[in-house]
Amino acid sequence: MKKYILLYLIIILTMGSVFSQGCLPGGITFSSQEEIDNFQTDYSGCTEIEGYVFIVGDDISNLNGLSTLTTVGQYLVISDNIALTSLAGLNNLHTVGDFLVIGYNNNLTDLTGLNNLVTVNEYLEISGNNSLINFTGLDNLTTIGGHFRIYENSSIISFTGLESLTTIGGELYIFNNLALTTLVGLNSLTSIGERLFIGCENGNYSELTSLEGLNNLTTIGWDVTLLSNSSLLNLDGLNNLTTIGGTLTIDGNDVLESIEGITNIEAESISNNLNIRSNPLLSTCEVNSVCNYLANPNGNISIFNNASGCNSVEEVEDACLVSVHNNKSKPELTISPNPAKAILFLSSNNGLSINEIKIYNQFGQIVMHKEGITSSIDISMLDHGMYIIELFSDGFIVREKLMVEN
Repeated sequence: MKKYILLYLIIILTMGSVFSQGCLPGGITFSSQEEIDNFQTDYSGCTEIEGYVFIVGDDISNLNGLSTLTTVGQYLVISDNIALTSLAGLNNLHTVGDFLVIGYNNNLTDLTGLNNLVTVNEYLEISGNNSLINFTGLDNLTTIGGHFRIYENSSIISFTGLESLTTIGGELYIFNNLALTTLVGLNSLTSIGERLFIGCENGNYSELTSLEGLNNLTTIGWDVTLLSNSSLLNLDGLNNLTTIGGTLTIDGNDVLESIEGITNIEAESISNNLNIRSNPLLSTCEVNSVCNYLANPNGNISIFNNASGCNSVEEVEDACLVSVHNNKSKPELTISPNPAKAILFLSSNNGLSINEIKIYNQFGQIVMHKEGITSSIDISMLDHGMYIIELFSDGFIVREKLMVEN
């Protein structure tokens, strides 16, 4: 009896190896429809290709011959197939080990066929597919381990089909998709490990009017760049973004009128430069994230060629001070005299205590930091010049210019 049981287990294990068989460690290139059609005959039982898969051929019109394929161990490239209209045939594919590239298949209308793909370990690139209108077919994709690059797809209008995507380990790069009107479809995305880049080549006209669709995005590991989006009116959609790890650049957006959408970014998380340039209709830049960064910058500041009110660092600093002072929801904390020489007196009209003060020089460096303040502080050690003083009281902050005289 034990012999029969052992024989049965051997048969089961053997069958398992047949139905889930690794093969082609050196990869394979398909350059004709005939090679696609003959795959299951030429490589019987091959379901997990350990190497690369390259699909490129003028007469390749369908991928049905690859219906047994479940895994590509390295990269999968589907490129320059002018007769290909669908990815049906890849329906059992669930993992691409390295990167997936779908490029310059001019008659490909959707990505149906990739419905079981859950993970791309390295990066996903979709480029130059001029009949593709959205990402339908990637409905179960949850994770891209590296970069997600979408560029020069002239007909894509939305990110519909990517509703399950939560994490991008590298950058999200969206460039020269001129028909793109919305980012809806990325609503589940919460983090980008590296850069967010959304833009167009200078001189191209794009249809994107807002960043709605990124509403659940909270963290970006590196830079944020919004470049030459000719129809972008505001930054709504980034309202929940609190942390970025590099430079913030808003440049060349012709009709941008509001950057209120980035107000919740923590200024200290902008670990490099701040650039707000060449947005001719942008006159209001005194949002919290920008004001806080200007008070204590971590890098270079470049603000110019915007509308009056946001046309220089000085204009924005002045607007920040006015906006803070006029915000009636905050307690009226005052300093006097101003200009001051040796002693600065602090008070609050409603009796709130001042818990902490910070004073910054013109380079954004903290030159004085005190806690447990009573009614006055000694500033006699400060050199003559202009400073920014911040007063903290029970969660409120008031920021003022402070002139110190000899």
